[in-house]
Formats: sequence, structure tokens, C-alpha cells
Amino acid sequence: MKQRFVIAALTLTLSCCVASRSGRTLPAPVTDRPKPRGDARIVYVSDLGSDMLSVLTQSPTAAELRRYVDTLAANGVDIFAQDVFSKQGVGWFEPEHPDHEPHTFRTPVNGIPVEDGPPIAIVVDQSHKSGMKFLATFRMADRHGGSGTGMLKKRRDLWNPDFPNRAAMDYTHDEIRDWVFAIFDEILRRFDVDGFEFTYTRWMHCFPTKTARQSHPIMTQFLRRVRGRLDEASKQKGRRLMLGVRVPQTLEECKPWATTWPPGPARASWTIWPRATFSSPIST
Repeated sequence: MKQRFVIAALTLTLSCCVASRSGRTLPAPVTDRPKPRGDARIVYVSDLGSDMLSVLTQSPTAAELRRYVDTLAANGVDIFAQDVFSKQGVGWFEPEHPDHEPHTFRTPVNGIPVEDGPPIAIVVDQSHKSGMKFLATFRMADRHGGSGTGMLKKRRDLWNPDFPNRAAMDYTHDEIRDWVFAIFDEILRRFDVDGFEFTYTRWMHCFPTKTARQSHPIMTQFLRRVRGRLDEASKQKGRRLMLGVRVPQTLEECKPWATTWPPGPARASWTIWPRATFSSPIST
């Protein structure tokens, strides 16, 4: 998405230069926000830290972050989805839950003065002022290097045994599901988000290979629990909160990948829960 913005900006710049040299009158700048084709035409997904390294200074202010959000809105973005959780920790706010810790990857938003509020609260507020919705995004199956943070770092018995050195979360365990649900519930309680997006395409290995296929109901039940809590909050807020998941676009696409990639014992884990009734785009 970010690459598309860059290409569009470059195209516009070149077009203006050509028009100026040819003596033609340039059209008036577009000031109205593009009209979406449907309820959500553009969902902008922001990495937990890398995106901010590209667009913010090393000592940003809340005003600078708000201007960035306004830029997204001016480019027609309907939903701003920001990564806030992975096995490496929680980002964009300091978690209250004792079993969760701040993310190990420090980004420019960490430099925003504390008195200005958590970065997540700033972007939620500015997103709403700019006419966008905000989703908190979770990496549900991250396998980057390292031992994770919080409870995951202390409890190696909760790691997926297929990846003994990667601290991959094994959702077979009640403790893992409760741990993820706890930070989800904290965000829902503390911040005025419009919903959540769970990312399963970042390696997808949520269960050990030997039990992956029979574990579909575990993940389905977890999502029902999440949806139920969102429904409760929706009644309190007077609007329906969204639950989205990032998965392969069709069930047919899941099948060949489940049997051909990656090679070795991990391959079956691609079938974590493709048949679940919740595996739809941002619409539930």
C-alpha cells in the first residue's frame, strides 16, 4: 500500500512537470477526500515499527503523529490498521496486564512525550476526527527470532514444539489463548478502537503439526469468545465493532499450501482453521 502511495505521488509530480513545461494550465488541486466504493475501500495496514521509521522523525511529537494520520485520510484511506501485538510484546502503549511487556522493538512513537498520551490513543482520536476507523492488529502466529516477552518468555512449555528455538505460540494451551485474550480485552477497555484484525498470514503455525487438523475447533471457539466480547462492547458504545482476519483469499488457496509449503514437519499447520465461519475479510 505504501508503495502505491509513492508511485501515485511520483506520477502526479511528473505529470505536473510535463504540464508546466508545455504551457498548459494545471487543474485545481484535489481537496475533497476520495469517495470510497463501499464501506471500506482502502485498509492501510501499518507494521508495528518499520512504517514509523520511514515517516516520523526520531523525536516526534503528538502533532507530528496526527499530521501523519491526516495524510492517510487525505489519500482516501478508510481504515487504519496498526500492529500492536506480537510474541515480542505490546506496542503503542504500556500494558497494564502483569503477564505482558512492551515490545522489544523500539520505534519513534516511543519518543512521544508521556503527557501527550499513548500513541494508540492519539491515532485513534485523530483517525476518528479525519473520518477513518481504527483497528488494532495482532500477529497471531509470529515466529521471528527471540524468546518472546512476558509470560511467553517464562513458559517454554507453551511454545509450539515444531519450532523449539522460535517461541512460537501454541494455541492448544488455555494459557496462550487467555494471554492473547487478556491484551485484546485491555485494549478494548482502555481505548476507543473500532475493532481488531488478527493476522494469520504471518507464518500461520498456531498448532503443532501432529494436532493441527483436529485443532480447528479450538481456534474457532477462541474467535467466538472474541466476537462475543466485541458484541458486549458494541452495545455499550452504540456501534458495531469489527473483527477481521488476514488469511489466504480463498479456501482453495489454503489447500495446496497446506501440503506443499513449507517443506518438512511444519507444513500441515497451514490448515489451522480455514473452514471456520469467521475467516472472512473485514466484515464480521
